[in-house]
Amino acid sequence: MTTLAARQGHLVTAVHFDHGLDTDAPYRARAAVGLARRLGVSCSVERLRLGPTPPGQSLEARAREARYTRLEDHRERSGASFSLTAHHADDQAETLILRLLFGTRWPGLVGIQPRFHRCLRPLLTVPRAALSQALETAGIQPVTDPTNDDLDRPRNRIRHHLLPTLTLAVPDLTPRLVELASTTRRIRHRLTNRLASLIDLHTCEDGSVILDRHALEALPSSLCNDAIALVGRRVGLIYPPAQVVVDELARQLRRGGRVGCDWVAGWRFEADRDHVYLRRRILTEPFSYILEVPGTIAVPSMMSHMRADRRPLASWMLRSHPNRAALATDAVHLLVRSRIPGDRMQPFGAARSQRVKELLIARRVPRHVRDRLPMVVVDGLVAWIPGVAIAEPFRITDHTQACTVELERWTDDHEPTPHTRNLFSRPGVDYTASRRARSVVPSPTHSGVRGS
Repeated sequence: MTTLAARQGHLVTAVHFDHGLDTDAPYRARAAVGLARRLGVSCSVERLRLGPTPPGQSLEARAREARYTRLEDHRERSGASFSLTAHHADDQAETLILRLLFGTRWPGLVGIQPRFHRCLRPLLTVPRAALSQALETAGIQPVTDPTNDDLDRPRNRIRHHLLPTLTLAVPDLTPRLVELASTTRRIRHRLTNRLASLIDLHTCEDGSVILDRHALEALPSSLCNDAIALVGRRVGLIYPPAQVVVDELARQLRRGGRVGCDWVAGWRFEADRDHVYLRRRILTEPFSYILEVPGTIAVPSMMSHMRADRRPLASWMLRSHPNRAALATDAVHLLVRSRIPGDRMQPFGAARSQRVKELLIARRVPRHVRDRLPMVVVDGLVAWIPGVAIAEPFRITDHTQACTVELERWTDDHEPTPHTRNLFSRPGVDYTASRRARSVVPSPTHSGVRGS
């Protein structure tokens, strides 16, 4: 590997993860460093602290998850293009047998993938015997992990007993299983492309994915699991969802309306009338700022800043603008904060106030955005929520000047969040021409129009 890398102008580094699961762990770490030094490769040793194993997860799975997470962290810190592991053909055969024994749908037969994101497994088609011969030829003594001999572990029983017994009857079993994994992988690739097209699957800038709800509901039940697994792979989830997750998502979709279904690792399915989303739940810290009039403050939760000023009445104030508002107030200080439980607001044109939570739901503000929206509060009353509503008590009447508040996104190297991007792209509604049935009908002199 080092010779090939040198020929192609690549630099190879190594990292050894010490799980601390047995007394020989420090010895293997020293052996890894010594071998790397012999090959002219720098090697770092990192200790993994696994902590308690979650219910339903094996220690091996917990260690593997921690190992791959730290491996990707190490790759990013070192600036490497890829990380490589030494999985070989026998590992692939063991994986397929293990999955067959414990029950798997056909996608599970893809086995170990040659590439997953930035992790490559270049030796996946090479048998263990061939690798052992290569090491012997190179004069390298492999270091054995004693946990690989623990027959209480299912994989070890397959490795030491079942696979050798099966190979006596079918000598080419391992290459056959490797080919099965390769064929299944090609089939899944074709099905994945077709399914992605059918459900109109797209990846958003924030890493979440969006798909067509009606197309998902129209799929045959036999393909729903594959479609949901595909959505998970798009956000980096390796394993398909548990059947209970698929069943619960299907139940909520059949019920109609909004959907909220948790998966794993903080990922959650949500849906509105036309789309289904898979998003990572992000907890936003409450915030509160004082905005002087005139003045400007940063609003990090929306990657934006908010500007306040006083201006004479203008024609733009007669249209709704999701990212700016004209308020009838003489206040010299505005409070800009996140929502808190119990907040109420009387939207423009409404006869009475309502809970802000209910208003955000009615205006289809995504759940993950609601706690990030800045609300402008004047004398204890919610006056404006960008992209949602202006309050009735702050409509412009006979004021010669209006207090204008505008939310402007950061530029240069700051990318807008999806909701912020919508605030700057959605057109306003001309309420002087569009007269909707409301308890209070806006007239040409009204400028306190709710955002659409």
